[in-house]
Amino acid sequence: MEGKDLQKLIHEIDSLKIEYEALLPMKPEDEERLWRKLRLEWNYNSNHIEGSTLTYGETYLLLIKEQIAGTHDLREIEEMRSHDIAISMVMQWAKEDNRQLTEADIRGLNELLLVRPFRKEAITPEGRPTTRLIVPGEYKKYPNHVLLPDGTRFEYATPEDVPALMNELINWYNNETEDLHPLTVAATFHYRLVRIHPFDDGNGRVARLLMNYHLMRKGYLPAIIKSSDKKGYLAALGQADAGMLEAFIAYVGKQLIWSYELAIRAAQGEEIEEKEDWKKQLELLKQKARAVGNETTPKTPELLEARLRDSIIPLFRELDAHLALFDELFLNKEINWFTGSSNPVNSEEELIAKSRDGQLAAVRYLARFTGYKYNGVHPFDMTVDVRVEFEEYFYTARLVNAGIRIPAKKYDTPFSEDEIEEFISKVGKYFTEFLEKATGGP
Repeated sequence: MEGKDLQKLIHEIDSLKIEYEALLPMKPEDEERLWRKLRLEWNYNSNHIEGSTLTYGETYLLLIKEQIAGTHDLREIEEMRSHDIAISMVMQWAKEDNRQLTEADIRGLNELLLVRPFRKEAITPEGRPTTRLIVPGEYKKYPNHVLLPDGTRFEYATPEDVPALMNELINWYNNETEDLHPLTVAATFHYRLVRIHPFDDGNGRVARLLMNYHLMRKGYLPAIIKSSDKKGYLAALGQADAGMLEAFIAYVGKQLIWSYELAIRAAQGEEIEEKEDWKKQLELLKQKARAVGNETTPKTPELLEARLRDSIIPLFRELDAHLALFDELFLNKEINWFTGSSNPVNSEEELIAKSRDGQLAAVRYLARFTGYKYNGVHPFDMTVDVRVEFEEYFYTARLVNAGIRIPAKKYDTPFSEDEIEEFISKVGKYFTEFLEKATGGP
């Protein structure tokens, strides 16, 4: 018999279920966003409880966008994908009216979740560390007891007892649960499977999958155990170990209420993001930003000096070399560099020295060609004015005379040889055309 508090909780769940179903069918887009969120929450939380390091944002990118972000073991990626497939599998099972659950089904789920054999750290009965080969889908061959924080040992079923206990669990589920509320059956099945701990790994994930399989089979939504409340989850399991199974059933029931409240909001076309979901959204934004890798780099004295040496001074040297091709057309030429004052910079090292306080805002390359020699009594001048500007987060070079520029660069990125070459080519072409116009043609 169920206690009054549990009966009250079950009544609340069933009332929410009726309220939700009265809103069906919901709009396709609302149904899609509901099940996308349930799918993400289920995958992320169930794996995170077991130690997965994939964040919510990385889980979203992996399962929804099919993108891999972050640095994770291949096994973590594969197991998250396999868990997503397992969710689809149990959802399909739940639609099959005459289907009976079998031990082969349970072993198959474990095999799917764990992907392939691997070695795992373990402790021998004598307390010595060792490693053990984990074979997906096979019942354990060695004890998998665990040490509790207080130093005591919690003992699961022995390997010898597993086959009989699993057979007993399946028989109970298939033959003795029709008169029990689906919540009671789902939570009890979860608890009993975890208490047996039939596999070397993946027991919790299998238990949560089968718990939700039964709920969905009976027309309920899945209950999502949150990794953020792992302590509460384990405490409820601990209460069940102490003979208070209803405490664990109630714990699962509260997670089911969360699912229904979410679903009702979705069916009504309302926002289904939660108070803390902005953190997940921010985390996803961070993941995308890191994936792009275009991190802002502020101006520093060290970076200024580096860019002067590998970008700006080489650019000015190339200008010197190519503008020399115009020399024979003019009587005089004067080239100066300026950093803001009217006094020119006298050397490359002087320019670099001016950058070391981090305050350098611009460098100007000014080439003055005076007295064009081949225009009779109408000589004219030509000025090449190139300005390199150092903003807070980027730098760029442009020909002041025209709209010719090297695109803005972050301070950790120098001008490439191709960019300098293209800029010089455009400057040369611009002033060649200037001379053609000034002299009436080639």
